[in-house]
This record gives sequence, structure tokens and C-alpha cells, in this order.
Amino acid sequence: MALVSKSPTIGSINYVIDQISHSEVGSHNLLIHPNMDVLRYIYSGYVKRQLKDGNEIVLILPYYETEDKVREVLTLPDNIVDAVTADVGRRGNDDNTMNIGINKYEKEGSLIIKDSVKAYFSDPHDNSNNNAWNLIHELVKRAKNSTKNSVSVIADLGSFYHHLGDTQRLVDYELSLPSRYNDMKMKGLCVYHKEDFEKRLTEEQKQKLLQHHEQVFIVEDR
Repeated sequence: MALVSKSPTIGSINYVIDQISHSEVGSHNLLIHPNMDVLRYIYSGYVKRQLKDGNEIVLILPYYETEDKVREVLTLPDNIVDAVTADVGRRGNDDNTMNIGINKYEKEGSLIIKDSVKAYFSDPHDNSNNNAWNLIHELVKRAKNSTKNSVSVIADLGSFYHHLGDTQRLVDYELSLPSRYNDMKMKGLCVYHKEDFEKRLTEEQKQKLLQHHEQVFIVEDR
């Protein structure tokens, strides 16, 4: 994949988690991962940090796995990708491996897990929180009126080309969003599977997406 002049952040799983965790409020970033085990490791580590240490509201919009699978991954004391990366053996007692009270965070509204197809392709006239942007705006409003520092949105955009069969709709949607959420108390992380990104999108579409996002994170293949 030929990348544009904007330099992406490329590294190991733990390195990418660290970099994403230090993203500023208002950032709109892109993550390219090689497989689901790696993605699970990343969102598990990131979500636990943001809930426990970052004092954030976290919204996860998965596509390649169910809402219950995400809950299972977040509940595991040790991540399920132990066999995938040697980094796990170096983590020791890192807080990211610790179990967190998923039920507690969901009940208090700090953690929201919603299938991305339901979120992005609900009735456009639906004014409830079934719609992704209605939900995001409600969460940002909640963060603003509370002690929460920000809202982190982790969105798997695979739902667009699989649900619509049209990659241009996906690109148009991404480009309709600001490169930086300057006026919103949120951080956005758009998630792409590497194989989908490389094979489903044209070079022009790839370059537009890479250029449009503030930061691009690419996890090294395992």
C-alpha cells in the first residue's frame, strides 16, 4: 500500500495503544489493523485505560463481532490474543490486563456498545439514540455537563461496504466529517481491517481517507 506524504504511526500493538491513548480531545484518527485478535487487544487495552484513567465515556461500534463478544473481551482478565503477540509476555501486571466492571460502566452510561450496522443504518428519520450521530451528540452533551473529560468513539467502518456494497458511500461519509472535532468534546477512531482497506478501496479512495484523518495508526503484521 503506497502511503501519502503524511507519515503514519506504525508499530507494535502496545506502542499503538500508547499512541492512541495520548490522542488529544478533538482528534479524528484512523486505525488499520491486520486481524481481529489484534484489534481486540487494542480496543481492550485502550478502553480500559480511558474508562479507568482517562475518565471518559467510551462508545464502541463493532462490525466483525457481536456486542456480547465485545463485552466478553473487555471482561477477560487477560486478553485473548496471548498467542498472537509476544508483547503479552512483557506486560506483567499492566492494568490493561485487569478485569474491569463492564456492567458497572454500562449501567452508569460510561460504556456503550452498539452494533455499527444498527447505529449507521437505522432509519435516518429516527431521532432516538439508535442513530449513531444522535447517540454521539447525546454522549458529548453528557460529557460536557459532567466531570467526564471526553467521549471516545471507536467505530468499525466495515459496516459501510459490507452493508451497502459501495465503497464510495463510505469515503463520502468519512469526508463529510471534520478532520478535527474542534468544537466537540470527543475523540474519534475509525477502524479498518487491513485486507478490506487494501483490496476494497481504490488508490484514490485510500489516499483521501489517509489525508483526511488527523493521525493514521497502522499496527505491524503479526
